Amino acid sequence: MKYLLKYLATAFMVVSIASFSSIAKCEDPHHEDEHHEDEHHEDEHHEDEHHGDEHHGDEHHGGDIELQVINGHIVTNKRVYAAELGEIAPNEVDEPGFDNSTGTFSAGSNIGFSIVDSLREWDGHDFETIANETMSVHFGTSLGPVTTPDQPSVVSGFGLPVSDEGEWHRHYDFVLNAPAETGIYLLQLQLSSDDPEVQQTAPFAIVFNQNESELNHDAAIEFAELQFNQNIPEPSALLLISLGLALLSTRVGRKRG
Repeated sequence: MKYLLKYLATAFMVVSIASFSSIAKCEDPHHEDEHHEDEHHEDEHHEDEHHGDEHHGDEHHGGDIELQVINGHIVTNKRVYAAELGEIAPNEVDEPGFDNSTGTFSAGSNIGFSIVDSLREWDGHDFETIANETMSVHFGTSLGPVTTPDQPSVVSGFGLPVSDEGEWHRHYDFVLNAPAETGIYLLQLQLSSDDPEVQQTAPFAIVFNQNESELNHDAAIEFAELQFNQNIPEPSALLLISLGLALLSTRVGRKRG
């Protein structure tokens, strides 16, 4: 029994180290560069809308949310992203987009999203406040809007097809609805696939800046990174914990028997 407890303690230590590493990797004081990369995204967005977002090769677009499939789960390269509203129209932006390498997903499958909480507003300390505003997600003029709920709940969005090469490069339009006051807003999303062998992502967040200072935006992003990355184990660490708990349960059952 003592060896099994040592095993579990080691597993939880692995999880803690993995979580700490995730936080360290996400704290990037130069993330402003990500806000302004890919200056020609409008052209790419319109090309995506009319041509199904098909592109070739494994070259990723700067600032996009990079997707992988690891241990049967869709995984984002970070948990928190940043965007500046008003880049393509007042109160609107189509960044960050989503990108992945060729063959990541099954051709013919669809990737969809869900909004997993109300829109939150930064109060200078945290994102506990539900915003007076809502945010809507569109895909051009053909799909949407899907709008954040007034009270915390999950709202299912729409799906978009994967290309024949197994790529999914998409740009949603994010619109802050009236009164669209100056502020910093947090939107939480999850991605899922209709491929039964591919499981959904963990929730991730986009921190939108609506005419606020970059200093305040930076503070809000840093807070969100800490919240989303602390104590979140990687899939491999979760598997390790589950195995340990199963062994412990079996051992206890045998003793009782």
